[in-house]
Amino acid sequence: MATWEEVSAVGKKVYNEKLPAEEPKEESAANEESQMFEFLEKLDVKLEAEDAYSIILYGTGALVALWLASAVVGSIDSLPLVHFK
Repeated sequence: MATWEEVSAVGKKVYNEKLPAEEPKEESAANEESQMFEFLEKLDVKLEAEDAYSIILYGTGALVALWLASAVVGSIDSLPLVHFK
């Protein structure tokens, strides 16, 4: 047996509320670079041009090695295991 009862609305429900449009944020490369250097200055890290190149090179190599290791582990993990009895 099912019963039906009417319940009054508790609060105002707005589904088609229009919010003010936000302006898209555009950051230039110069602004991003200045933010990076501000971050490094806060850390009190001073980089020379030669040091920055080698750090970027080693960092990129480390990321590629991590990606490659993850791909190898993922492919090994996807191999089916066969149990012979």
